[in-house]
Amino acid sequence: MLLAIDIGNSSAKFGVYDRAELLKTFNVPAALKTDASSLKNIIRSSLVEPIDAVAVSSVVPEFTRIISGVTEELFGIRTTLIDSRCDLGIEIMYDPPAAVGTDRIVAASAAVTRYGAPVIVCDIGTATTIDAIDAAKRYLGGTIIPGPRTMAASLEKGTSQLPEIDIRKPENVVGNSTETSIRSGIFWGSVGIVEGIVARMKAELGGSPKVIATGGWAETVAAETNCIDIVEKDLVLRGIAEAFYRNS
Repeated sequence: MLLAIDIGNSSAKFGVYDRAELLKTFNVPAALKTDASSLKNIIRSSLVEPIDAVAVSSVVPEFTRIISGVTEELFGIRTTLIDSRCDLGIEIMYDPPAAVGTDRIVAASAAVTRYGAPVIVCDIGTATTIDAIDAAKRYLGGTIIPGPRTMAASLEKGTSQLPEIDIRKPENVVGNSTETSIRSGIFWGSVGIVEGIVARMKAELGGSPKVIATGGWAETVAAETNCIDIVEKDLVLRGIAEAFYRNS
């Protein structure tokens, strides 16, 4: 029984795997990333399954150290770190390979395993990454842009009179107030960015790549565009689990 952990900027997502079967998931907010006591309580209360292994993919090193210490204390198991040095079933062309976010390459690996190559992976969250894997199963890289909430926070911090607002689908594209104008710009801007980059990436890749979306905003954006073929919310967790089993 494997506990797979995806440590991102906004939260840490946990998934319990029995080989290929995902049994459950739960999240820990980023606000608790330095609170070992709270982490321990959340993990302990969320699990009834006996855990035999722990594998972590992380883009937040300081959180990795704390959560690894907590899981080792709870389960008596050394944490396996999944990164670019592992066999992921894809060739990483990024320069250097160690610089690419582990969440990006494990998601790419899982997408290739499930849907074949070429494939495009859109992870729409705190940051939105759109990555390309060619027909030879080579991870080529991609694009990194701010996610919807990051755009909203940036406007609020970088301007003197624009408020931070909640982001949701607006009633109209044309906003008739500052709040609705910001909401429309960020929401439809995010959709348009994904559509534009995916179209250009498909032309660059050639063939007929499937487009897989994951991340907290994946379902919202996918509902407003035809450029996304499949939404798989647990793609990164699946990639972590597959990498662990492949390398062990």
